[in-house]
Amino acid sequence: MSFHIYKDPDSLAKGISQWIAGNINLVLKSQERYSFCLSGGNTPKKLYQILATVYDKTVDWSRVDFFWGDERYVPFDDTRNNARMAYETLLNPLSVPPKNIFEIETEDFAASEAMKYSDLLKYRFEGKPFTFDFALLGMGPDAHTLSLFPGSDLINEPKDWVREAIKPDDRMKRITLLPRVVNKSKVIAFLVQGDDKADALHNVIKGEHNPLNYPAQIIHPSNGDILWFVDEAAAQNI
Repeated sequence: MSFHIYKDPDSLAKGISQWIAGNINLVLKSQERYSFCLSGGNTPKKLYQILATVYDKTVDWSRVDFFWGDERYVPFDDTRNNARMAYETLLNPLSVPPKNIFEIETEDFAASEAMKYSDLLKYRFEGKPFTFDFALLGMGPDAHTLSLFPGSDLINEPKDWVREAIKPDDRMKRITLLPRVVNKSKVIAFLVQGDDKADALHNVIKGEHNPLNYPAQIIHPSNGDILWFVDEAAAQNI
């Protein structure tokens, strides 16, 4: 575990984008393709915009495959859709080929779409030592990550790769990857900003180990390589 603390959200986005671009270039020296699991929500928008503008020519994006950690169960044209945000800020500006993009669909029943995405991931990764080369995760003020919310039975799900989830406060359906698949990533990085995340970050890092209360604690990659990219406001209690 290592921490990279930046003064503010802008410097945070610049710092993690530089790290990601460097990691992609490093990995592509020894293998043909790079698998990148994207995070949704508002926090990574600036990061994606920087990758698409500052690093558009210095990274071979045609060799990068994109996946998602979770998706809100809303149509693609809904502004809350994680894939839509990534297309607008990252994928379309970079002209990423459609064959490199593996979004979570929301056209069928949520449970059916979860099974389809699980089958896709198993086809790509089952039996291999790692899943994603890099998984980007966020964390909410309640310490949730992906769509694993406090008290959810999915936090300790031992077998499944992808499941339907429900956000408790608004009952919105979601589709989420589960720890079994994410923890087999080569590298996992949390991107956390804002003083509203300070207590959650303290509890996840320094609090008692209780993933049912602090779901982000369930993320512990098999190779131990986990990074925290945070701004000073989020890091104030650690």
